[in-house]
Amino acid sequence: MKEKMALRDFDEWIEDNGMESLETMAEFLKVQQQGAIELTRLILEHCNEDKKTKAYVFKVYGEALKCVASELSKDF
Repeated sequence: MKEKMALRDFDEWIEDNGMESLETMAEFLKVQQQGAIELTRLILEHCNEDKKTKAYVFKVYGEALKCVASELSKDF
């Protein structure tokens, strides 16, 4: 399991990698949040009424994140 980065370690990471890396991380988070919004919209528009639950939305979102992570890991 990955450990969370301590704040001082994060400062060192920024110094080592520069602001461009931080901007890339921010852009990734923006894309991730937009994906969550779009996925929620699709679920609300296309799912049967009985499946429109909070648990179902988060289950589908989790599966989508796993898919994205899998695709990203292929690039690295």
